[in-house]
Amino acid sequence: MIKSINQTVLEEVKQFWDERFVSSSFDFKSLINRDFTNIIKHLKEHKSRTVLDIGCGFGHWSIVLAKSGFKVKAIDISSEAIKKLRNWANDEDLLIDTYVCAIQEIENTINEKSDAVILNSIFDHIFGVDKPSKDGYIYYWIRFVFASERLKKEKVKSDKETLQLISQ
Repeated sequence: MIKSINQTVLEEVKQFWDERFVSSSFDFKSLINRDFTNIIKHLKEHKSRTVLDIGCGFGHWSIVLAKSGFKVKAIDISSEAIKKLRNWANDEDLLIDTYVCAIQEIENTINEKSDAVILNSIFDHIFGVDKPSKDGYIYYWIRFVFASERLKKEKVKSDKETLQLISQ
């Protein structure tokens, strides 16, 4: 189970990322020009239909996946990042479910099951464990990634159940 975090620190992190996304002049829409062919092929081969994009940032993964026919849920700690993604999705006439929350709060936010999870460039931003050691988040998320075969055999109904299952 993900351990509690200091709410003051969490608010500071949210503010930090909101400021970064507001002040960015980066052409984030150019990120979809990358080659996503292999990951899309892999997801389709494994019959994935729903994808959870954790730490979506500007949302390039979410946009590409939605354009490829996946049902996408995207979360980010920054409300400004989510605003940019919502605007972009609206411009592209795409339906993407978006949520503002920290990864540490995900099990209280997302209750539906996802077939796949995108964790692009987020490991270095994870904080908040009581013991940042081998029992910390890196270990936790590595267990999450390698638990996929086990999860295929279990009948989980939500991402919250998935997180509970792999933390056993």
